[in-house]
Amino acid sequence: MTVEAHEVIARRSREIDAELARTLPTDGVPEQLRAPMEYAIFSGGKRLRPIMMLEMCAGLGGDERQALPFACALEMVHTYSLIHDDLPCMDNDDYRRGKPTVHRVFGEALAVLAGDALLTHAFWIVASARATERLRVEVAQELARASGPAGMVGGQVLDMQLSPDRDGDFVLTTHRMKTAAMFSAAVRIGALVAGANEAVLGLVSRFGDMFGLCYQIRDDLLDFTKARERFNYARAVGANEARSMLREFCDTAYGLLRVIPMNESFFLKLMEELFGGYD
Repeated sequence: MTVEAHEVIARRSREIDAELARTLPTDGVPEQLRAPMEYAIFSGGKRLRPIMMLEMCAGLGGDERQALPFACALEMVHTYSLIHDDLPCMDNDDYRRGKPTVHRVFGEALAVLAGDALLTHAFWIVASARATERLRVEVAQELARASGPAGMVGGQVLDMQLSPDRDGDFVLTTHRMKTAAMFSAAVRIGALVAGANEAVLGLVSRFGDMFGLCYQIRDDLLDFTKARERFNYARAVGANEARSMLREFCDTAYGLLRVIPMNESFFLKLMEELFGGYD
């Protein structure tokens, strides 16, 4: 029986939510801090990045149960970034996933601290995982690289500089750092848990990068017609050029999946469900 990507996502989301509930810190944590952490982490996210980590691990023949703590750590880092992105000093958003943003419910100070707590606890989870010391170090390095100054944080700095005088290359660099780096880390960590060699890791990295760019450009195209929408790639180069680049990046991602020695069925179906309308 063929299993569709959305069915896998639903099942994996339940697994990740259960593990997140188990691993969120409680002992010694003030209730005023625990409440915004839980509000943010259980706000209805798709869990796409940790799911891709688990599926990459499984696709390469690894034990995804060993990857589950790392998947939760990645989701905590991602959630912290959303909390901080929404702050008045950043994007100043009132809603996230149809719900009031964390700072609108709990105030700016607790929103900042909840994000800080999720970020730091993520690395505690990695350091405490039942894995070899080498794997724990490698996973910590991947998370730090992807979310740090040359990754997501640096990408947010560029994001704050987006304006109509920026060209498409600048926007793509922003997307590569802010969005694609975390997708790349997700699949790389899954591959590391599965014991992939450097050649496979290189292919997996490129796939994660291409997937992340596809994901963000797709969002930019969906937002293109909205009134007062922030500057993005589709606005920088036009909708037709953005669709062309999306097709090019998708073709590259599909090509990489064909040469990675893995069961790629989930990723093929995922890309079809997410990007098929732009083929």
